[in-house]
Amino acid sequence: MVRSYALPAMENVALWHERDISHSSVERMIGPDATITLDFSLGRLTGVIEKLLIYPERMQKNLDRMGGLVHSQRVLLALTQAGISREDSYRIVQRNAMKVWESDGQVALLDLLKADPDVSVKPECTPEEQRYLIDFINGYLAEPISDDDVVWTYSGVRPLYDDGATSASAATRDYVLKLDESRGAPALNIFGGKITTYRRLAESALDEIAQVFPKLPPKWTAGVPLPGGDFPVDGVDALVDQLERDYPFLTARWALRLVRAYGTEAKTMLGAAKSRADLGLDFGSDLTQREVEWLIR
Repeated sequence: MVRSYALPAMENVALWHERDISHSSVERMIGPDATITLDFSLGRLTGVIEKLLIYPERMQKNLDRMGGLVHSQRVLLALTQAGISREDSYRIVQRNAMKVWESDGQVALLDLLKADPDVSVKPECTPEEQRYLIDFINGYLAEPISDDDVVWTYSGVRPLYDDGATSASAATRDYVLKLDESRGAPALNIFGGKITTYRRLAESALDEIAQVFPKLPPKWTAGVPLPGGDFPVDGVDALVDQLERDYPFLTARWALRLVRAYGTEAKTMLGAAKSRADLGLDFGSDLTQREVEWLIR
């Protein structure tokens, strides 16, 4: 009833500058009725809340007896977000949910979904994906490869942290840290994240465990360059020129690649080399034995 009074009240607002008896007559009715009804509703609701008894253990038991049926709607949305049509998603959820219902909760919905071939499809590299990768690689090879050269394939799915987002595209790609101290020794769990933010992740991880190790030193990595990065931001060209002067056998392209990969450590890697032969076996594209051994080390 209170909600129904909102419409005439809004209609009055639109003609507020042209008030007449039609406005006041409405207000004389909706004012007392709405406030009295609202007061009664709030009073009744307050009594319900004050005397409400909640039994979490019993609630959990009742949910468990349903075999996970309460999650069927969430499963439906997840299937559609994975690319399955809504009609097929509904059919998959319905047939599995009915099995749970008919078993009176003795069979779990999750177990049925895991066993359903339409749901638990193992990721695999399709022929189209393999062809795409081969064509891309062949753009850099003097002797192209073919499908016969593929020894094995691997496909995976990137896990995303469930932050309650309505779609996978909206889910966070950032890392989430959770410190678990419920089982004695603390365990720091890291969910999500990416390699490009590993230094920030390391600092955040130390912040989390600082409460366990209060004598940890302060943060220091923000102002410290990565190995080989101890040169000005605009100093790449100067570093390349110096490398070419110190090692005349390097081509401009080769020197630039080494600086981009190793920075000031490129000179340490090349050491006392006087010629290309001093760098050992040549694997092609200026990749030498010296560089490979440096990477291994």
